[in-house]
Amino acid sequence: MAVGTLFYVAFLMLKIASMMLRLIIGSITIFHINDCYKNLNS
Repeated sequence: MAVGTLFYVAFLMLKIASMMLRLIIGSITIFHINDCYKNLNS
């Protein structure tokens, strides 16, 4: 029981961490694309 709960908590934390990582990478990519677009237009 305790081992299963620990495993589940670890899995949840991993899921949340990957979601946050994806958000951070996504926002960095969007900023990078915007910068490239501005450089092309100027």
